[in-house]
Amino acid sequence: MTQPITRYVGLLLLGIGLCVSLAATATTPQLQIEAVDVQGKTVTMDVRLTGPAQPGVQSMSFALLYDGDILAAESVLPGTVAIEAEKVVAGTLAESGRYNVVMLGLSGPAITEGQIARLTLSRLHGIFLRKTTLQIAYVSLADENGLAIPAQGTTYALRFSLLEDIGNLLRQIPDALASLWNILWFALRALFS
Repeated sequence: MTQPITRYVGLLLLGIGLCVSLAATATTPQLQIEAVDVQGKTVTMDVRLTGPAQPGVQSMSFALLYDGDILAAESVLPGTVAIEAEKVVAGTLAESGRYNVVMLGLSGPAITEGQIARLTLSRLHGIFLRKTTLQIAYVSLADENGLAIPAQGTTYALRFSLLEDIGNLLRQIPDALASLWNILWFALRALFS
């Protein structure tokens, strides 16, 4: 008789633990990559704080990780909520494939969610490479007292359009032919002058 009761109590405790862990995960703030736009060799994306982060974020840092053989980080601009909250957003290239971003400013209101930053990357190589991964890692959020707010980053699968790559390649052909024609013209002119 005690064995079925123990089993039910064990299942009940397991269920409660699972619910608590799911609830904790659901409320943990995240930095997400969204609104990704690929135009030729330029990739732009927004980084959004979702959560909401309570009691509010005054400063943060994170790293954008990417394949440094395919992409290069160019710049970061403050997002809409960072501008509204009078925050400074800056970035620096730590190493190929890692771009560190910070948001600072204690004078403005705290941020609970919204667009933090807009990043721009350039595509280096891999014209026919179809996809690569972007990841937000090393996330650190702090409230107005400098206390840490638990948060996590996310991963984004970036896909490139084969048709756009072919179009970009075809648009380069007239320039290459014009350059060859100019070289040939000057060579013939020099030969027969």
